[in-house]
Amino acid sequence: MSSSKGHGHELLPKPETPVWGRWLFRKRTGITLLVAVVALVFAARWLAMSKRPRNLQVITTEVGTVAEFWGDPSPNHAGDRIVFQQSTENGVGIFHAEIPNGSRQLVFEQAEKGFDYRNFQVWGWSPDDRWFALSRRPDRESKREIVICHGKTGEIAATVAVERTVGDLAWLSPQAFVYVDDYQELERVVELS
Repeated sequence: MSSSKGHGHELLPKPETPVWGRWLFRKRTGITLLVAVVALVFAARWLAMSKRPRNLQVITTEVGTVAEFWGDPSPNHAGDRIVFQQSTENGVGIFHAEIPNGSRQLVFEQAEKGFDYRNFQVWGWSPDDRWFALSRRPDRESKREIVICHGKTGEIAATVAVERTVGDLAWLSPQAFVYVDDYQELERVVELS
């Protein structure tokens, strides 16, 4: 008769893999994955480097020395002169330039990094282009001032001491302007001749 053992195809237990074998398999898989990732990173870097122009260092040095403009340039009414702020080696400068010949001169330089830009602004030209105005604070201990410069030469013609930061300035005539300080107080100046 038959025995109670089943139909002759008993499931045989799988031979047990030793613990160290499973550990080694996991380590090999991890190491293989790590090597593949490192190889992909190096391949991507090599590909990127091979696409760079050979003179990239020269180009980046040249671009890195290009001066940055600050604020809006202020052309005169005739369109032949302009005043603008631009970074310099020491900080930021205000330049006066003649448009037809491209000559320019430094009117004033704020020779410090990290200064409050509100203390250093170009405010535009008088209605007859005889003057242009800027505000500055030469250093942290100095008072703020509005500087009036000759429109043709850029030479400083007058300075007006102000207590607070100039928030805006508008020319009323060739001899007078008004300015608003950061407390929103309006002041009128009539001194130019």
